Amino acid sequence: MLFKSILSQCKIIYKQKLFLITVFIIYVFIIINYARNVKEFYGADVSAIIHPMKMTLLNTYGKWGFYFMQYVPLILVLPASFSFMNDKSNDTKVYLSAKFGVKNYYYGKLVAVFTMTFLAFFIPLVFEYILNIVTFPIQAVGDRSNLTTFDNTYNDKETRYLFFKLWRFNPYIYFFVFIAMFSFVMASFSTFVVSTTMFQIIKFKILAFLPAYSIFTFSNASGAILGIRMNYQDYLMAFDSGEKIDSLYLVISLLLLFISAIIVRCRGTEEI
Repeated sequence: MLFKSILSQCKIIYKQKLFLITVFIIYVFIIINYARNVKEFYGADVSAIIHPMKMTLLNTYGKWGFYFMQYVPLILVLPASFSFMNDKSNDTKVYLSAKFGVKNYYYGKLVAVFTMTFLAFFIPLVFEYILNIVTFPIQAVGDRSNLTTFDNTYNDKETRYLFFKLWRFNPYIYFFVFIAMFSFVMASFSTFVVSTTMFQIIKFKILAFLPAYSIFTFSNASGAILGIRMNYQDYLMAFDSGEKIDSLYLVISLLLLFISAIIVRCRGTEEI
């Protein structure tokens, strides 16, 4: 019954306008960034072209990637985080709870929100990944810093990429894994947001934007106090060359999923 609950709720989320709008917004950012790269490197010699993976939206030095990251705390809420509030307002919650059971509804909600948010980011970013590989020469190894790959300064910068050993093993495997990691973080935050909307105090949808934004803001402030780089942009954009704790946002994401599961367990038990 849990699987059927998950599947039903995934279908409901997929049909919601905000899910499609979110995917569309991400594609718009990707296409604009891609067009800018094509214009910049059209007809250029391979030696003058930067690495295809360093042209992506999640590139630290990209103009449109920078704009995209400013809105990420808001965008991640849109695909699925309002789904519980929607279910309450249109009685879908009552129907699904009766059909699949209260606990299956709540646990199914978490899994469905996580899955659909993950896909909302993962699919467009993988599309861009493939598009860059097809469009730009894979022999290109340039960097926005204009440093050569043989430069000691460049090599030192590489060692400060997240999980840099995987980058040196294979840049294309590295970036695919990075996309999956980014999507995982987005999905985890979205799942936490939907779990907070299960509290009675959250009555207005606009309040659903606060949890994720607050966590990102708190992380930035904590990093400044502790003298540690914790700015989400440094971790969620590839190729940042500052000192970082590699697994920081993965750990935060797992913690949020754990808290979400506890909230859902409590809410499901209360209603039985």
